[in-house]
Amino acid sequence: MIKRFYEELSEDATSSLQRDAWGGKETELETFSGYVVREAARLGVKVPVTVRMYKRLSDTITDCTKIKTCKTAVLPLK
Repeated sequence: MIKRFYEELSEDATSSLQRDAWGGKETELETFSGYVVREAARLGVKVPVTVRMYKRLSDTITDCTKIKTCKTAVLPLK
């Protein structure tokens, strides 16, 4: 999958999450990442990478919604 991402997909390829955020539509973030974070908390399981990813994506989508565009938003990796 990583090889495909770096070597086979075109540079302008986007995810459905990106397209939904850009279009002002509801994203699947809560359905997938939000669910994992909530269930992990309920079960007492630590999922720090998932929590960090979920928080950053959530913050980025919220910020993009406020400024009405995500086309220029870049999610930092650190």
